[in-house]
Amino acid sequence: MNEPNYDAAKMLRAATKPLNIHLSTLVAETGLWAHPEVHKKLFTISGSAAFFPDRRRARTPKGEKRGQHIGNVTLDDNTYANNAIKRAIGVKPVNLLGFEACHIWSDTCYDERYHNAIANLILLPRGLVAAGVMPKEIASVLYWRGSRLFRSAPGKLLRNELVQRLSMEAKNRGKTFDPTRFFCEDTDLIFVGGGSHLRLQQSMGRGHRTRRGRPSEDFPEL
Repeated sequence: MNEPNYDAAKMLRAATKPLNIHLSTLVAETGLWAHPEVHKKLFTISGSAAFFPDRRRARTPKGEKRGQHIGNVTLDDNTYANNAIKRAIGVKPVNLLGFEACHIWSDTCYDERYHNAIANLILLPRGLVAAGVMPKEIASVLYWRGSRLFRSAPGKLLRNELVQRLSMEAKNRGKTFDPTRFFCEDTDLIFVGGGSHLRLQQSMGRGHRTRRGRPSEDFPEL
């Protein structure tokens, strides 16, 4: 007689369903994000949103391998992204127990501009990752908890175009949009998923870590 398998990921999903607990809720409550100031400092230091520029994940089904070089781009698995987010939040890896680095927007790991861009990374409990939390479940956090973290509009827009679009949308809802609260220069814009995105400059409380220090101390090896 075959012994039954106990799949923790399937059990987690099965347990949360009758309790009406969405995995996106757990993402919002347990995910660790870097402080938005890190995004700003990266542009100041290197002119790029990526912690390690010119790196992206290898497309292994197409025969690409980690460590391979294609032009100026070095191929990765998830090592650079994992290192980037952990250094960005300023916590030693030994003190981060059971977390894995995940990308907020689907397939951006294959784009060297966003593979280890701090605004595109979140640390999630390994159990959620094993449960198969989908990119759309991570991204959904941006709208119901992270709606203050990002402002987005469809299409690839320049700064003035995006601000105008967001201001008009806010006005139609009887509200106002304050661009001074967001990283709002053309170099700050994030273009993924067919849209343009701005990131909030302030911390959002739970789930966020602040990484501060003199420029020479920013982002040390931990």
